[in-house]
Amino acid sequence: MKEPLSIYVLVDALGWELVRGRPFLDDLLIDKRWLVTILGYSSGAIPSLLSGRYPNQHGHWNLFYRSPAASPFRWTRPLGRLPKPLVENPVSRRVVKHLARRLSGYTGYFSIYDYPVAHLPQFDLTEKRDIYQPGGLDCPSIFD
Repeated sequence: MKEPLSIYVLVDALGWELVRGRPFLDDLLIDKRWLVTILGYSSGAIPSLLSGRYPNQHGHWNLFYRSPAASPFRWTRPLGRLPKPLVENPVSRRVVKHLARRLSGYTGYFSIYDYPVAHLPQFDLTEKRDIYQPGGLDCPSIFD
């Protein structure tokens, strides 16, 4: 006899207070529970849910970490000397993000949020690979 198939649905930022007491997917969800996480942000929590390991084991805690030598934004260092209105605008930031992603070869979640372009060369991204694919984490996950 085959084991029953379990399906887990994680909706980031869909807090318990929003769904508790509301008929959200009641016809499909037999059991809805509040998920207690020790991690405040999805950048650390989701890899833990996918792998069953803590951040010190899977290596994902924050989106960015200080690593000037490995930064995919090293090439942006000269941009920090330009006037802010020239580099800190939506079009320039989109170009920086696109070029950095392409040059780095990273396939994971890639965003520069509101980090000042002048500071980007000091940082690297934690999620270099797509964590929802086999081999996406540096440890086994549900996708391996």
